[in-house]
Amino acid sequence: DGGPSNTLRCGSSVGSLAAAPDGKWVAAGLSTGEILLFNSPDCSEQQRWSLGNTPIECLVFSPDARYLAAGALDRIAAARPYA
Repeated sequence: DGGPSNTLRCGSSVGSLAAAPDGKWVAAGLSTGEILLFNSPDCSEQQRWSLGNTPIECLVFSPDARYLAAGALDRIAAARPYA
């Protein structure tokens, strides 16, 4: 039908999305400062952590799909292993 096949349930406004190069993970950066990591095939939430209290504006996975980097409006940036 052309509609989405899966839906990520985030519970807050999403400011950024990123997909891992290997296609196994999708990350969502929320307006609350939280980052959610979903298993791509079934959209199940795997991890959740906070970078602060300001919106996450950008997310990017490393080329080898081992790290996720995030940046927030309060000028905080972080990279961490996610799996």
